[in-house]
Amino acid sequence: MSSELGATSNSPIANKARTRPDEASLRNYDRKIRFGRPPGRHKKHFEQILAYFAEKQGPARSIDLINAGLDRAAIKEMLDDGRLWSPLYGLYCLPGDYDSLHLAIAAIRAHGPEFAVCFNTAAAFHGICALKTEELWLALPAGRRLSKSIDGFVPIAVNWQAMLPPTEPDASVPGVADGYWHEVISDLELTEKHFGFDRHMVYGHEVLVTSPARTVCDLLVFRNRVLRPKKENATSFSDGIAFGALKAYADRYDLDEVREMADRLGYREEVFPLLDLANRFIPSLR
Repeated sequence: MSSELGATSNSPIANKARTRPDEASLRNYDRKIRFGRPPGRHKKHFEQILAYFAEKQGPARSIDLINAGLDRAAIKEMLDDGRLWSPLYGLYCLPGDYDSLHLAIAAIRAHGPEFAVCFNTAAAFHGICALKTEELWLALPAGRRLSKSIDGFVPIAVNWQAMLPPTEPDASVPGVADGYWHEVISDLELTEKHFGFDRHMVYGHEVLVTSPARTVCDLLVFRNRVLRPKKENATSFSDGIAFGALKAYADRYDLDEVREMADRLGYREEVFPLLDLANRFIPSLR
């Protein structure tokens, strides 16, 4: 099932995208109104663009704006004046105080292929780990291209088969074969949730994110694993991130859910001993 994220977030992530437009853009707009094109010439077009984004509640591609019948000249003028903002080439949204992590995820989803937010990025998304770097860990099939960077964030493609979300229903998942949940949830979404992938609406775009329990399992299992061993910019995440997320999870949720997810994913050998230690020592650290 989906959960809607608004323009602000209760996430402990402190970094926020800057509010736009700036004062210089507003002064430029005022000069155009006073000395340039008469006000109201494109008023209808401006109102249509604002209405489109009010319904969209997030970034949109330029091709989507054109296909919606919105005026190119009005779009350009609003971009020049600062009444529209382009966080990524070919992508536009209204100025505002956005959560920078959520906006980066939504912008990349709008501009590229489907993916699943995972590892420490998913932990930051769920508020069980502070975002330590500007890397966005995104699981997607090999060969799919992601944007190089957006507003200081750099996407990291994770192509490991174990991290890819299901693409079709699994009849072995309880409730899929008998159709018990068909009126509430699709078979594919039920399969996704069974394996720890939840759908979220992030600034108007549906995005898959590993669930809190799945995120903790993945961080514990894959900690210290180098993502790209043959490249100089190889990236990995440390024990500190994994165990920090485990403690934060234990403070908010039931560790039995992590145990159940680990068993479902075949992570018993790696995760169960760590959960036993957590049950012994984390209460004394609170």
